[in-house]
Amino acid sequence: MGEYKSTGAVVPTSCTCKSPASEVDLHQVDDVGAEPDILNVKHDVSPNFHSKRALVSGPLTELGKKIISELCKQGAKVIALGGQLEELSILKNAHPQIQVIPVDLRNWKQTEEALSEIPAVDFLVNCAEFNAIDSVVDVKEEDADKILDINLKAVINVSRLIAKSFIKHSIRGSIVNVSSQASKIGLRKQSLFCASKAGLDGYTRAAALELASLGIRINCVNPTVLTTELKENIWSDVRMSEALLSRIPLKKFCKLQEVVDAIIFLLSDNASFITGICLSIDGGISSS
Repeated sequence: MGEYKSTGAVVPTSCTCKSPASEVDLHQVDDVGAEPDILNVKHDVSPNFHSKRALVSGPLTELGKKIISELCKQGAKVIALGGQLEELSILKNAHPQIQVIPVDLRNWKQTEEALSEIPAVDFLVNCAEFNAIDSVVDVKEEDADKILDINLKAVINVSRLIAKSFIKHSIRGSIVNVSSQASKIGLRKQSLFCASKAGLDGYTRAAALELASLGIRINCVNPTVLTTELKENIWSDVRMSEALLSRIPLKKFCKLQEVVDAIIFLLSDNASFITGICLSIDGGISSS
């Protein structure tokens, strides 16, 4: 047995003796000195959107349709904003409980008039987006206008109007913007799309700072290419899709449900201390 000597006292540094306490396996004791809410209380982590109302702008995208379906399953009352009445009617046939509002999201005044007629909402998901494939030297003014109008300006407009509603009705609301990995990495022939999504990320962070003191949260999700996009535009070219896939550490593209799950989390109270983030859902590509 080792000893430590100080001022004439001898202090053992180890002991082979046994006492009743020494026979207790402390790893099996989960309540000694523990705070009850840390070890003994099971928290309900499932989101609860019953009696809540959600607005989804850009509801006719594949992700927009999927998030509407999930919000309805979670018990939310959903308003679908944007698009032609004919297409929205098809969406309503699939989900009779939702409210649809046909509007051109590029038209700020028309959008403001449409939103002035709706009841207060608790959540906003901005899904609207547009892309045009072209080289840097061949980009067209009309494409630049449309991409920036839909991907950035429309989001700013809808978000400001809903933020006003949150404030007016004292609602601690949550906004999630659908951005892209394109805000963080360059993609060939998609310079306009990358620029619009980088702007969206910047807007989200700045807006989050302003709205935080009011209890309003705003975040982004930034997915890589979705599996539903592999037959569209540039991603239908196997060479392009395989080139991107080779850069993704997890070696797979993103599923719609994976993005929906992230959006639901960020909307919910489970993310009550999260605001101003741009959440990469990209298999690790932005970290490589």
